[in-house]
Amino acid sequence: MDVQEHLDDIAVIPVPLAELQKTKTEEDFVEVAFNLLKEAGELTCTAGYTIPGDGSGWDRNHAILGGHVVRLFKLICATLDQTQQHRRETLAIFMRPVFETSINLIYLAVRCDDADFDSYVSYSMQHERKLYDHIKENVERRAGEASPIEKRMLNSIEKTARNSGYSLD
Repeated sequence: MDVQEHLDDIAVIPVPLAELQKTKTEEDFVEVAFNLLKEAGELTCTAGYTIPGDGSGWDRNHAILGGHVVRLFKLICATLDQTQQHRRETLAIFMRPVFETSINLIYLAVRCDDADFDSYVSYSMQHERKLYDHIKENVERRAGEASPIEKRMLNSIEKTARNSGYSLD
């Protein structure tokens, strides 16, 4: 099935603005909002098929966009699950990362500027650098003996840095 067939299978959700304006409670909006989010999830999943790749793997910038699409789809699934279970408090927790991921994805995809991707990677790697330094300090305090989990974490951070083109120095 190609991308167009996926798009054709997605039901477009009508938004009855006149009816919604007459409503008095939040509950009246839940069904429309739920269906719109479901539609967004289906579109997001389909968008994942459209990111360029020649079969040998994505370059770094396409991998960043692909990662955002995957994250957005997972967050939408979690949001739909919490909505279905009437858990508004936990639903609200998921909304911020949904918006942040959407904004980052749209900004990076529209601008498609290497400098923006470089800045994004550098900013994103700040936490890994702090964690890397913290682990190294702990290892030094123990006379250079790293625990197995510390070794795995250091290797993972180093691999992430290599793959992203980011230098830990």
